[in-house]
Amino acid sequence: MKRVFVGLLVVSLSCLGIQNLAITNVSAGVFDCVKAKRKIGFIHNDYVKLDLDASFDLPYFEKLNTIATVSEQCVMVLKEVFPTQKDKVQLLYNIVSAILIK
Repeated sequence: MKRVFVGLLVVSLSCLGIQNLAITNVSAGVFDCVKAKRKIGFIHNDYVKLDLDASFDLPYFEKLNTIATVSEQCVMVLKEVFPTQKDKVQLLYNIVSAILIK
């Protein structure tokens, strides 16, 4: 079994069985390897400012049960960029203080 650290969360990855929950920072690995009853993607930044390809990410976002992000601004951006996924977008404030990150 391989462990991947995603922020403060530890997610067990296993291609041998079905997990109850998979949480990722929206990387293809969780979609290609892990079989989980629920999949949550966590985006820590403003998606537009990351200059990513929405057409590449959309098929992966469609496989998620929830798309979590850290601010109201990020929620708004995700809902604009991915209107078909807007019901999945949820706000989950970053539990690490911005002061500590700096």
